Amino acid sequence: MTVLRGKQILDKIRAKTSDVSYGSYDEINEALDWIAKQTHYTWLRKQSTSAVGLTSGTNEYTINLVNVRVLTDVWIKGTSSDYYKLMEELPARLFEEKVAHASLNEDNTNTSDDDRWYYNLLAGSVTSGGGAFGRIKVTPTPDTTYTIRVDYIKNVEEVGPETIPDLPNGYVHTLINLASGYILERNEDQIKARRGAQLVRRAEDSLVKLTWDSQNNRTIDIDKKPQPWLK
Repeated sequence: MTVLRGKQILDKIRAKTSDVSYGSYDEINEALDWIAKQTHYTWLRKQSTSAVGLTSGTNEYTINLVNVRVLTDVWIKGTSSDYYKLMEELPARLFEEKVAHASLNEDNTNTSDDDRWYYNLLAGSVTSGGGAFGRIKVTPTPDTTYTIRVDYIKNVEEVGPETIPDLPNGYVHTLINLASGYILERNEDQIKARRGAQLVRRAEDSLVKLTWDSQNNRTIDIDKKPQPWLK
């Protein structure tokens, strides 16, 4: 399927609205934002192993939150392990309690049989709509190098002339229909306004399949659990 950039999407919107002079990306971004919210950003789930790395003797790190809307899970893997282990997020008070009551060496490394890991994302690390760089504390303090994998929901990138909207394959025309509908339904011409409403409904109907179509294999039981936005 052909990949469309913002300026090509705008050309198609001009054709649908019969307005060759239209040049704003506002409705495109409004439509993309609405699609993301209605589907709970399901198709923007990403993973990264470069956001943060743990090294021996340090329990507080900088974490890269560029383009991160929501940090969903943090996983840890030792150099000799083939599998990641889920870290448990704790609020500041409970995190400090874990540190205080854990069986620790003088250097704060774990001496017990409890191999669970905990982390606390420091206050202010994630701003509304995504942050840049934040701070994360972990316990126990690593005694060697570990790989960290973060699962997150990506921010929606604003569409401009050269932007390729981050949409699942086959759904760019949903975006075109929705943006075109927004433009037309605000028109004083009642025929154009009704046409706009039809395009909006067509776009909304196509969202029913977007969540299922865009799921990757690591999502558990996505085809069995009812989605709140469909109720």
